[in-house]
Amino acid sequence: MIEATISETPVYERNLDAFSVRQPELVERLHTASIPQGVREATGRDGSKTFRIQTINGSEVWLGGSSMPTISAPAIIRDSALLGGNVILPSMLTGDEPLQLLETAPTHVAVFVVERCLLNLKLALHRRDFASHIRNGRLVLFTSDDLIPETVNFFERFPGYEFPRHMVSIPHLLPAKLADFQREVQAAGSMVSERQSQNVQQLAKYLKSTPISKGGSPSLAILSICSTPFFIDQARRIEQSAQSLGWRVTSCLPTDPTNCHTIARLRILKNAQPRAVLLIGYEPQRMRQFLQDELPCITWYLPGMSLKGLSATGLDPQDYALVCAASPLFDCHTTSPRILQAGPAVLASSIRDEAHASEHSFKRDITLVADLPPEDPSAAGITLPTQLALWRTIVSLIPSEPDQQQPLLPDRLLAEAETRSGIVLREETIRAEFLDLIATAILPRRWALAVSNTLMGMGYSLASLGLHWPNAKTGSLSMLGDIPVGETICETLLGSRIVLFPVFSEVYLQQALDTLASGVAVVVRAPQHAFVDLYPDLADIAPHLNLFEGVSELLAGVDRAHRSSSGPQPVGEAQQLLKKKHTVAHRLEMMAKHIGLLEARTS
Repeated sequence: MIEATISETPVYERNLDAFSVRQPELVERLHTASIPQGVREATGRDGSKTFRIQTINGSEVWLGGSSMPTISAPAIIRDSALLGGNVILPSMLTGDEPLQLLETAPTHVAVFVVERCLLNLKLALHRRDFASHIRNGRLVLFTSDDLIPETVNFFERFPGYEFPRHMVSIPHLLPAKLADFQREVQAAGSMVSERQSQNVQQLAKYLKSTPISKGGSPSLAILSICSTPFFIDQARRIEQSAQSLGWRVTSCLPTDPTNCHTIARLRILKNAQPRAVLLIGYEPQRMRQFLQDELPCITWYLPGMSLKGLSATGLDPQDYALVCAASPLFDCHTTSPRILQAGPAVLASSIRDEAHASEHSFKRDITLVADLPPEDPSAAGITLPTQLALWRTIVSLIPSEPDQQQPLLPDRLLAEAETRSGIVLREETIRAEFLDLIATAILPRRWALAVSNTLMGMGYSLASLGLHWPNAKTGSLSMLGDIPVGETICETLLGSRIVLFPVFSEVYLQQALDTLASGVAVVVRAPQHAFVDLYPDLADIAPHLNLFEGVSELLAGVDRAHRSSSGPQPVGEAQQLLKKKHTVAHRLEMMAKHIGLLEARTS
């Protein structure tokens, strides 16, 4: 029973309402736990509202052992949110600790909390609002004295979760208690893993023995293990386009913790009975072992994904029907002729089917879009004095004029810096790492800044969209923040007359096409001849991308883009070309014809 010393709070009720759907037994346990008179509200030394609890001997302790929850919580969780998998905590503590984990970890990561003191749990649920995380399945609470049966029961009910990979230790948990907790979690994990393995085998046996349905409209199951927002957005595009074509579509994407285990993907296949499976960005052999031999299995490597795991020795021709990649820039070592690397104009970068021009109200001349590498060499792991000196020498050798940067190759630049500084990298591994940093960090950053300085010097009003842009000391460069994902990026860029991509990548090419399709003129850094060689089916779009390398081409491209933004015809022509040949639906139809899902379309 809640005493008068505790204020009524809607936060607690919202948390209980959320748990009533996913963990109703927990709500029942909390109802049985009263809050004694020895508990009082208090203000922590950090100014946050918290509680003081009276012990048996009459002294008072802070909830979760902290008088400054907002300060102690970040110190406890440290980098746990960045580890990339589900996390388990041996206590709810003040509530700030799991909440900060939830707010900083990716949306597919769940935080499991074991809290056997219902009073502490109840007070923490009075302090912080977890309702949205509970409903999304991201906060899971265990409270019983025996963790194994409670854990096994939860994973039986929600088999799409992965068992926590990481444990967060807490300062006031004695080493012996921590060791006991670790053993308990490991035992529970072993039991859950065994049950999940049995579940996978049963599903695989069912799928292998179930005939594939024939006839009717194409049916497609879209499966992905890529959890970053950009790849989720790409997968959603594919899903929506397939539905617009009249296909039966089902998907399993790691948008939340319930869709991360192999079981979740296999259950989708069991329920959907598709005529083809589309894997977004992972090797076909990882799924083929569970599928009927005759079921077409397509792998689609989208912009920004890596093909390094795909090798000739690890890929059996029976594993797949088709492997598609965004461009020849992908690192693919297989020699199979069925691997397609003909560029994004074949099966990758494309615009949304529903893309359309929007009203424009220009707030600036140009927006520069790129995530720049950090300026601080320590962010790249360069900390030794000799390596720092070599880094500074390399930077000093790069001219400020973009035209002069083109002949600079990483090996020549490093050799010149070694001669100038007298510091020679003799270890081949370290030398290779330095060459990679020059190519991927030093040169792109210096190039992008040179482009912005050139344009500001000509009087253009600029904005930057992306990470690690410096505050401009001169000229007009406003900061727009991080690069949004999906449709939001086009909404952000509508205030610009021109959008310029000063660093080339597959992802930026995708964003450039989206931007052009929304009616905004674009300028893209890429050599004209090389671009057409890499992307022959985008040759009709290349003139509208205003490709450039050096300053003269940059200024010419900006001038063309400025003229096209002043009248609808040039941009409108690009929009028509994109809609005619370069939508996601076009890519899907080409893919479906290749594996026999569709008859060849008549002209």
